[in-house]
Amino acid sequence: MKKVILIIFMFIFFRIHFGMDIVDTNCRGGIYYDSTGAFTSAMTINCNANHDNWSRWVMKITPPYYPYTINKVCIAIARGPLGQSGWNFNIVFYDTTGSEGGPGNLVDSIPVSVPNAPIYPSIVYFTFSNLYGVPPLYNGSYYIGISYNSCLWKFDYIGYIGTGNYQRPGYLYYDTTWYLLQTYYPQIKILGIRAEQNPQQTTQSLCESFDNNFPPAGWVVSGSAASYLSKMNPGYYDSYSVRFRSWEIPSSEFANFTSPIFDLSSAGDSIGFAYAYCPYYSANDQLIIQASTDHGTNFITLLTMNATDLTTTTGCNNTEFTPSSNSQWAYKFVGLPVGTDKINFKFVSAWGNDIWFDSACIKSHLSGIKKLSNQIPKEFSLSQNYPNPFNPETLINYELPKLGFVKLEVYDILGAKVATLVNETKQPGNYSVIFNGSNFSSGVYFYKLEILDPETSSGLYFSETKKMVLIK
Repeated sequence: MKKVILIIFMFIFFRIHFGMDIVDTNCRGGIYYDSTGAFTSAMTINCNANHDNWSRWVMKITPPYYPYTINKVCIAIARGPLGQSGWNFNIVFYDTTGSEGGPGNLVDSIPVSVPNAPIYPSIVYFTFSNLYGVPPLYNGSYYIGISYNSCLWKFDYIGYIGTGNYQRPGYLYYDTTWYLLQTYYPQIKILGIRAEQNPQQTTQSLCESFDNNFPPAGWVVSGSAASYLSKMNPGYYDSYSVRFRSWEIPSSEFANFTSPIFDLSSAGDSIGFAYAYCPYYSANDQLIIQASTDHGTNFITLLTMNATDLTTTTGCNNTEFTPSSNSQWAYKFVGLPVGTDKINFKFVSAWGNDIWFDSACIKSHLSGIKKLSNQIPKEFSLSQNYPNPFNPETLINYELPKLGFVKLEVYDILGAKVATLVNETKQPGNYSVIFNGSNFSSGVYFYKLEILDPETSSGLYFSETKKMVLIK
């Protein structure tokens, strides 16, 4: 450990001090170990350009209950007088499969930025929310902390507590090796790291109708033609959809329409979306579907739809296109790489005709049943299917606040049961089921959810029925 050179600022606190008190509201609704006292100091690792210059500070975080989905982290940060006010680093999550229960596999790494770190001796907690996609903990712990290039960020520090008798396990990564922090630096009791499960910011499955505010919460519009992407009437079986107005946009101008982070996709999952397009002569407008497995840092192209692929109707050589019936729409599924957590739809103009877009939803494999998140609901509920009307598939969501035997069945207009979608015991959570009507005729159908006592498969907890319409 001799090659590890630490910049350590020790500061003696009196009743009046310049450091920041630990007691604050950042991540105080979650997991924290620094409930009293004040920061003792802050530290970093000197750059060693001859070795791996990526440094990591992590601390063991153990939830008070399970399952627990961490989507908010707070880090205590400072900088030296020569340090840059902004600091780019990754929040990292490791499992505990390493040597002697230390950091093992990297579970997730999320790039973040601090816009204005305070100058030491001020040490401030910065809150990083909306960390969607971190796998939930069903038992055990994560090591959570920061990873950064110590040659680029030489004068940026993480705060720590050096007082009291309680010491929380932490590790330092330097030159490809993990070191037990307190073995080499016993003065460090607790690193300035907190974590929280925010019920309003749990991971979600992606399913958006674009009927409300535009862009919807979490969605981002960017690119040279961003102002030409807007919510318009009509929609695909509903009131509104998204229009990219190529009719008015010079060639090569583009708009990105990027989703929020959602639950990691599994093998066999796909993204479905509706589209409508009428070509203008030979203009080759495009819709490009891209996926990211690292929260949007990098995207790969899954599919490029040229004007020929987009065409759902014809006869618009002299007319700006607006869909006039459902028959002028099409719906398409594109397979997703395992671990996809963000989608980008890139619209590229060839000064042709408008591209219409709607109803972007993740379709799960495994008989269409997918657990949306591990946040435990407060009550039983059954949502209206989406889209509705539909052809041929629609999504049904339901919520369980406790363990129950779930029966989800579909009936025709005469009351005859035509399909059983779920018939088994389920853990508490939020669920989604795909109903495929390919083998059924157009018409009105009803879906009924019953939640029963899991031990006896009787004793009704909850029952609700809703109507849906299949149109072919």
